[in-house]
Amino acid sequence: MTTTTAGPWLARGAVVVVVVSAYANSLTGPFIFDDLRGIVTNPNIRTLLPPASLTAPAGTGASGRPVVAFSLAVNHAVGGLNVAGYHVLNVAIHLGCALALLATVQRGLRMPRVPAHLREQALPIAAGVALVWAAHPLNTDALNHVISRSEALLALFFLLTLYGFFRSVEAGSSPGWAVASMVCNALGMASKEAMAAAPLVVLLADRALVSGDFTAALRARWRLYAGLAGGWIILAACVLSGDRGASVGLEAGGYTSVSYAMTQVVVVAHYLRLAAWPVPLVLDYGTWPTGESVNLLLVAAPIVGGALLLTVVLLWRNHGVGVPAAAFLLVLAPSSSFVPLSGEVTAEHRMYLPLAAVVLIAVLALAAMLRRAGRRAADAVIVCVGVGLATAGAWATIRRNEVYGTAESIWMDSLKHRPENARAYAQLGQVYLDARAYDRALSALSEAVRLAPTRGDIRRNYGAALLQLGRFDQAVTELKTAVELAPRDALARFNLGAALAQVGRLREAAEQFEAGLAIEPRDVRAHAALADVLERRGNLTKAEEHRRRAEELGHKRR
Repeated sequence: MTTTTAGPWLARGAVVVVVVSAYANSLTGPFIFDDLRGIVTNPNIRTLLPPASLTAPAGTGASGRPVVAFSLAVNHAVGGLNVAGYHVLNVAIHLGCALALLATVQRGLRMPRVPAHLREQALPIAAGVALVWAAHPLNTDALNHVISRSEALLALFFLLTLYGFFRSVEAGSSPGWAVASMVCNALGMASKEAMAAAPLVVLLADRALVSGDFTAALRARWRLYAGLAGGWIILAACVLSGDRGASVGLEAGGYTSVSYAMTQVVVVAHYLRLAAWPVPLVLDYGTWPTGESVNLLLVAAPIVGGALLLTVVLLWRNHGVGVPAAAFLLVLAPSSSFVPLSGEVTAEHRMYLPLAAVVLIAVLALAAMLRRAGRRAADAVIVCVGVGLATAGAWATIRRNEVYGTAESIWMDSLKHRPENARAYAQLGQVYLDARAYDRALSALSEAVRLAPTRGDIRRNYGAALLQLGRFDQAVTELKTAVELAPRDALARFNLGAALAQVGRLREAAEQFEAGLAIEPRDVRAHAALADVLERRGNLTKAEEHRRRAEELGHKRR
């Protein structure tokens, strides 16, 4: 093996070592937060047969994302609900992303219009980028929180789409790599909505690094761009088939488009700060100051506005750095622009792919500063800085993985940094409830209700705690409020039905179970509970129908 061929293999080996070292202790962390509805109680993952395996219940992280849904079904087919298997696949996807990033940056820096000195430094720059990104602790949210796998799959197919494009340029008239790029683009569109940016980023890369202008790029590779644009049809079909819940929309969560956009200026500045200094990291930020937080806006607006202006200037001048800068903004745009996502106004997992663009720009800036130092010295510095930052990042990632080690520790950590986060109190209360620590559960859930009295999901959890504690009359009152606040919450209706059954109000209980089944028709517990209530009311025929249905669904779940 020559020095020329050894270099890429050493870089790949280093990436593997970093990823395995950083995430080896992440495999036993429990299902948390949206994992519970998206995986644990999701009946669709219990079969590999479509269409069920390609769909997910409304409001879950895999809804409208068939590739994500199918990956969860594969996990379940292999290991059931053994959480280690889900984490192993997440880490494997992350490793694939890191290797794809290494290969994509290296190929991109060898395109015809890239300056000669950068073409010569393609491998050390790519290695530095991949190592730093692979170990960065900001990625831990996307990997430890299993249902956030959509971010990793998005990144994998986005990078492979770009890689296929660069290889197609090198291959000339051979269509193989162009077809591969289109296939990866289609898979990405079926993984997450932010993949919509991929065809635009490929076109920008073509213009800046290969063709010199849009006309030449489109003329030379019109078939490729037609295929990539066709991916938007797949994306539209996925979006229309999915249901992201009431937390998404132009007036979701009390946000208007303007107030949400103002908030996102602060949030994006926060993301950039975490990219540079990832402390503190928080699983769930809860609410975020909106437009009235003038002080935060005064600090954030120049940062985000400056980044936007610089990106426009770089694109206007057709500078290569404009490509990752534009990719950063375009990938974040679906969640950080004008369409409110009130369920998670701030979410660190959204930075998974954009972080790669930030790291690439930083390493290119370092290479520019070292240009006069000579190529060997510059290469050595880039590699040493990359290894040093990757080592520090891996250590921080290992420590962060420890926080994800138990559901209690991650929610306590969230409350440490966001003490007014009602949802974190609610989740912590549920953890205590599951552990039969009833006094602690009621304390946490009471605080959640105090902080967010109009949140239906929090009222539902509080009512469930009262139900478990045998305080049935209080549970009925609380759960009625939960259903009024969130009439499409099937779990709230199930709990209300259970509470009503406990106090002998069987007709009302049956109505709630039936309403819940209209929302979640594959809910085994609801079918079984409805069968019991109907039997107590003397409707034996209908009770038997629901009991058989519960048995059928239960058998499928096993």
